[in-house]
Amino acid sequence: MKAYLVLDLSVNDFAGFRKYIAEIPAFIARHSGKYIVQGAQPTTIEGDWKPERMVIIEFPERANAEAFLGDSTIQDLFKVRHDTTTSKLVLVDGCSLLRAFRVRDFPDERGDTSGGAATRLHEPSAALTIRRLICATCHYI
Repeated sequence: MKAYLVLDLSVNDFAGFRKYIAEIPAFIARHSGKYIVQGAQPTTIEGDWKPERMVIIEFPERANAEAFLGDSTIQDLFKVRHDTTTSKLVLVDGCSLLRAFRVRDFPDERGDTSGGAATRLHEPSAALTIRRLICATCHYI
């Protein structure tokens, strides 16, 4: 299952942070990670969370992300980030496609919540398609 590192950061020393910007992509790639969001300025929609910049890195498995975080050759570079930014970092698991099919939570167009109709892959239903795409662990939004 994919895993994501989500970084909320404010850069306090851009000149010092340039080393991190230049070198971190190679370490991310070494652990099979890829940027989903790279230093973008987010728009706060709800709450009092006001991140200045966001970074989201996707890894194919949680183990890749943990190996990235624990890689002894990258710790000095992490120190550069710690010294030049104010940041918050979380690791979160992505949604498993196997868990994306909790159709009982989402009735079909006939109001059926049994899941019977949803198991017929040939049914040309927009509602069915949407229900299949909703991830059971992420449908709270």
